[in-house]
Amino acid sequence: MIEDNILNKSNINLKAAEYIIKNTDCYCSSVHCSYYSAFQYIKHFMYMVHKINYGEQEELYREYCRTRKKNGSFMGSHEFLISKCKDLIGVTDQTKSLVFFTNICKLKNYRHISDYKNSLVGEHKAKDSLIQAKATIELIKNLPK
Repeated sequence: MIEDNILNKSNINLKAAEYIIKNTDCYCSSVHCSYYSAFQYIKHFMYMVHKINYGEQEELYREYCRTRKKNGSFMGSHEFLISKCKDLIGVTDQTKSLVFFTNICKLKNYRHISDYKNSLVGEHKAKDSLIQAKATIELIKNLPK
């Protein structure tokens, strides 16, 4: 099997978030790493379980944008993939789909504050982001294959 660099990046980002929280006060960076760890794991899940490779994931998003271009209203690439993942989880378990979506949206909101808002993220949000990322990844790992 070809090495899955997206999965490796997910693991690295999770370790980085843990390290940053434990050893520094750079909490914005830890939130960023927590979010990307979960997002990259979503990409891995779509590839490994649903057989939608990384190029196909990008093509699905491009096609979605082409079809939505006329009315000018469409999701960003992350929202699109999160929504697809939520729908796929919901086919077998609506409760887990809702938990997944709640976790990842909270994490994405923290990342948005961390990366784009004119405010700092404290230790509490950094630790909660790490918890949300781990919960999201564990939920996905424990889904039926």
